[in-house]
Amino acid sequence: MRLMRDVRKASGRSFVTLVLGVFGGITLAAGVNAPLIYIPIAGHISYLHHPGKFSGGNLGELIIPIVGCLSIVFALLKYFRLLWVTGTIALAQLAVTLAWFHHDMAVVAAQADRPDLVSPGLMWANAALEHARFEWGIAVIAGGAILVLAAAACAYIAQRQQKD
Repeated sequence: MRLMRDVRKASGRSFVTLVLGVFGGITLAAGVNAPLIYIPIAGHISYLHHPGKFSGGNLGELIIPIVGCLSIVFALLKYFRLLWVTGTIALAQLAVTLAWFHHDMAVVAAQADRPDLVSPGLMWANAALEHARFEWGIAVIAGGAILVLAAAACAYIAQRQQKD
């Protein structure tokens, strides 16, 4: 009787872990097209739709969907330890993208403040960047990565409890 309860608990945990991993991977893969940043003149910037000079998006348009698909495969194959890697890579890529955007914004602002360089295009870009804002795509990608990491954590906890 007790053994049956333990088996049901373990299979329930496994199912929750599987669902978290698969749903997190799907969310990551779908989040590639979600808007990350809104700039009034340029519009919405996502990993798939970004200006050519925004190099933070070039790498993310490859990494995020690959990591999302790998998360789905690892969850379905029950390689839950590898979900630690995919979730961490997704969060790191998002952080790098946001840091890169912040750096590019600072470069434009510094060039626009130079008194010897008068460029109407640069002034427009600086004015637009002053009104830029982050969009809901950041939460989608971060949420997907957190779901993948939660799946890895659930598997780890279940494994630890099984040892005890």
